[in-house]
Amino acid sequence: MILLKIAPVIYTLFSYLYNNSKRIFLFLRKIYAHAKNDTVIFKDEYKAYYATDFNLQNISNRLIKELEKNKNFYLEHIEQIAETIEIKINIEHIPIFISLSKYLDDSSPQLFLSFDTSVSDNDSNTVTDIFIRVVEIISNLTPELYDFKKK
Repeated sequence: MILLKIAPVIYTLFSYLYNNSKRIFLFLRKIYAHAKNDTVIFKDEYKAYYATDFNLQNISNRLIKELEKNKNFYLEHIEQIAETIEIKINIEHIPIFISLSKYLDDSSPQLFLSFDTSVSDNDSNTVTDIFIRVVEIISNLTPELYDFKKK
């Protein structure tokens, strides 16, 4: 009986917090997304400027070699089109498309990394970790190249 009397008060308080508190709204939406397990599109990019020229094929080969250290890695496809290398991989049963491109801007070579996948909401943290790992590998693969952003 008492529950029926306080139910409208609880509902009003809940509605107010949901509509006026960003933290409550985000927390509840996160729980909802986790329970529903919706698909999330993950796209991110990384760009680095270098003082000297670099070999894009060498960087892609070394990236794949580093990623192969993960036991759940599978290389599906690799293709070079002009100054772009497109790589389709599967890590932790997540299909990922990576594009590495080389550009010359004001006579400074640029490396442009594009990372794209579509996963369940529950796997989004894993994809974020994989992207960070790929960026770390790319950054560590070229220690002999001077990165303008580090200066």
